[in-house]
Order: sequence, then C-alpha cells, then structure tokens
Amino acid sequence: MKQPKQVIIILVVLLLAAAVLSAPVMAAEAGTTEVRIAKYASDRSTVLNETTVDYHWLEANLPIQGDGVTRYYHQGPVFEGNWEVIHPDKPYDAWNPDEDVQISILYKGDFGAVMGTDIKDICDHIGGAKEGDMINLRSRDGYSKNFPYSIIYEPHQRQGPAVLCWYSGEEEGPDMREGAKEQGKGYPDTGISLACAWSSSPMPPQTPGAGTSSATTT
Repeated sequence: MKQPKQVIIILVVLLLAAAVLSAPVMAAEAGTTEVRIAKYASDRSTVLNETTVDYHWLEANLPIQGDGVTRYYHQGPVFEGNWEVIHPDKPYDAWNPDEDVQISILYKGDFGAVMGTDIKDICDHIGGAKEGDMINLRSRDGYSKNFPYSIIYEPHQRQGPAVLCWYSGEEEGPDMREGAKEQGKGYPDTGISLACAWSSSPMPPQTPGAGTSSATTT
C-alpha cells in the first residue's frame, strides 16, 4: 500500500518574543524582525512555496491575536510542597484548578500583554497544512520543535491558538517572568525568542524534509 505523504511545516523563528503555548524556551541571542516561511515537497528538498515577512506585514495583513492590554499566563502541574503551603487542609491536586499556586513543574508566570499572529495563519499564507502534517519552529540559537497539525489547526479551547508574538504592551506585572521583563514594551527587536511545544514527534531533519512546509526567520 502506498504510504501517505506527510508535510512538515518548519518555522524557523528568529522573530521577537513568544508563542503562547506550553513549555517556553528562551533563546540566548537577540531575535529579529523577520520570519522566513517555506513549504517543502515530500522529496525533502523541493521548495513548493516560500516567503519572508516582517512584523509590520504580519500586523497589517493577518488577524491580530491579543490586544496589548490583556496579560497572558502559563501554569503547569504544581509541586506538592507548594500546594501544601497554599492549601494545607486540602488533598493534593497537581492541576490546581483554582490556579492559585504560583510555582509549578512547568512554571507559572506572566508573559506580558502581548500581541501577535496565529501560526496557523502564517502557515496558510504559503499553502497551509493538512491532518498528518507537522509544523516545526526553529530559531537561530539551535532550538527546534515539532507541532502536530492538531495543536496548530485544532487547538483545545483551553489551550487557545499558538501565537507568534511581535508586540509587548503595558508594563511588567508582579508575576512577570524574567525573560518577559527583558522583552520590554513595544515592538522588536527586543532580544527574546520564545517558543513552546507539546509535541513528542521526532524532529524534522535540519535540511528541508519530505513533505515539509518550513518557515525560517532571518
């Protein structure tokens, strides 16, 4: 039986600051103001479509996520010891439904009042993805992570869209994580490149891959 072709959308992200998802990773080098997006055929080398855009273009041409005022937070399962400090008389619940335990396994923190572009919309600009495809984000510090189609195109309501952020509004809050503080207020270049991932799929090759859609920032 002929195997279905898999498309991997590779986003090499050197643009500004954050993707609003899970497990943030901070780049060591400054970001840029551009993102290169490319879609590869299943031969892992043929470029089907590619373009490079900057944050001005993203802001002017694609739907904007966030309003520059509403702050975004992340929280993972909480440590038992921290739970007991806040709820000494309650049984341990790692998921902390009240979201009042500040230190979690993944870190709870204020990521700022950001604005950005849904990665789905960025991918669609070069032809998009379909079920079974992979979307990959890369940054020039070597960070690279795959996202399954469902995370980008069919996010759970509690998850929300995966967003590549290019603006940070408002001043820092009391729970704002250090990386987000360094980002500062306004537009890039700000020195931070954050990406988040939930996918456990194997990483795509460092060269363009089979049935691959790739986005690279410069």
